[in-house]
Amino acid sequence: YPKIGMLTTMIGAVLNLILDPVFIFALHLELTDIIIAFCDKIEKAGYKPMIYSNLKGFVGRLDLTRLEKYEKWFAYYSDTPYFPYEFSIWQYTESAKLDGVSGNTIDLNISFKDYN
Repeated sequence: YPKIGMLTTMIGAVLNLILDPVFIFALHLELTDIIIAFCDKIEKAGYKPMIYSNLKGFVGRLDLTRLEKYEKWFAYYSDTPYFPYEFSIWQYTESAKLDGVSGNTIDLNISFKDYN
């Protein structure tokens, strides 16, 4: 079985299950099929699926034309995101510092949707 990395998070009042293609090892078409099957199963269970990846994972490993109906969480560390498809959340840094959080850096994201 392919290794599937999932992250469960609460954004506002909506439970999202996020699938990260970086953690799935399969061929390009197989990977897209796996993601569609996973997202459809999550939707049927009453949750909102979301696919998380960076540019290499989205463009190099997936057939994005088949994944347009699913929300995307795009990790791209720059002042301006470059991604030719619609995405709901942009993770723009993995190296932020936050008062009160000592030692490690944190990720920062911008949501373009209201999940309340």
